[in-house]
Amino acid sequence: MAIVQPPEAMGLLLREAFRAMVERLGHQFDNMDLGLSQWLTLKLMGLGTIKCIGDINRELGLTTGASTRLVDQLEGKGLIARQRSETDRRVVEIALTARGDEMIGAMQPRLTLLWKEQLSAFTLEERNQLFSLLLRLRDGLRGADGCPIGKRMLGQRE
Repeated sequence: MAIVQPPEAMGLLLREAFRAMVERLGHQFDNMDLGLSQWLTLKLMGLGTIKCIGDINRELGLTTGASTRLVDQLEGKGLIARQRSETDRRVVEIALTARGDEMIGAMQPRLTLLWKEQLSAFTLEERNQLFSLLLRLRDGLRGADGCPIGKRMLGQRE
């Protein structure tokens, strides 16, 4: 028999899972002189998702000030470099340095192993189903137009 939970229990459970994930992942960086937000920025830059500070704001949900400090820290560590856009001199782009690429290469196997361990209690079918359900939840929360539901309800757009 399925256990029926009130709708708000889903949000609380997702929040608890997110916090546990952040804590667990954060420990992977303890001896790397790198924080989780810094790692996510590097990883998303490597994937081409982040190219400027505004992208960090959107992808990580940080304020402009927090994103600027994060870029300052990564630049100070020699992991990224700022450069003016060739098409619009007002825009400052950020790019991975060779050292930033090396950091991604060094961290990725550790994180892959961590996720394999965390998901080892699931069958392949369950992992695929979990992934599919999370994608559906994310897409539903974003809405058909890609705008988060909260902003759509307030009449805001990104």
